[in-house]
Amino acid sequence: MDEHEAWADRTARELALTLADPGVRSRVLALLDGHERDRARRLQAARVELVGLEIRWKVEEDEDAWEA
Repeated sequence: MDEHEAWADRTARELALTLADPGVRSRVLALLDGHERDRARRLQAARVELVGLEIRWKVEEDEDAWEA
């Protein structure tokens, strides 16, 4: 086992011991849940923006057709 593998194993054991504490585990899960909700909001905002860009692009394409 090389140095990196040993570090990963040691860190995994330490993390498992830390997460065994119900208080720590609930705080970590709450943070992750909040992060996922923020991520979902950002993705939805990006989708709305992309739809708006697509509509403007199609309108601009149609305007070009009228000018030709």
